[in-house]
Amino acid sequence: MDKQALRREIKAHIDALTTTEKLSISLRLCLRVSRMPLWKDAKTVLLYLALPDEVETDPLLKIAVDAGKRVVLPVVVGEELRLRYYEPQHLARSRYGILEPTAQAEEVLSPAMIDFALIPGRAFTRKGYRMGRGRGYYDRLLPRLSCPSYGICFFCQVVEDLPLDPWDKKLDGVIF
Repeated sequence: MDKQALRREIKAHIDALTTTEKLSISLRLCLRVSRMPLWKDAKTVLLYLALPDEVETDPLLKIAVDAGKRVVLPVVVGEELRLRYYEPQHLARSRYGILEPTAQAEEVLSPAMIDFALIPGRAFTRKGYRMGRGRGYYDRLLPRLSCPSYGICFFCQVVEDLPLDPWDKKLDGVIF
């Protein structure tokens, strides 16, 4: 199956989940992440603010802030993801409808400052490979990260195999 067909199939599976199911699963997954030793030891974490068809990370954002962690969020700038610190007063909707830090939020000077990264995607394998939405934003970001990076997804997003490209970077794990 080609990537576009697989993206459509996975989206249909996600769309079949009710809002209540998505929120319940998201909360369970966020709690699982918060119990990971790598998460507990991390001082600076990369999260994302979810689209309606992604695992909701707001519970994990609250857990991180309450634990005194610095939270980094991605911002789409041209064809790249820039990284900015989470500052609730400096969030706005992007052209994709995603809440992102505005230019007033402090920019992360180096991805090496991040201790743990949680990465969204459209599909994942149990071995840690991911397929995104097709724009390549995370494909360009992942090689810049030196921290443990984990995918997070609904169970219906886990597939046996993915069509891989030479630039696809394996994640350290997938939480589902």
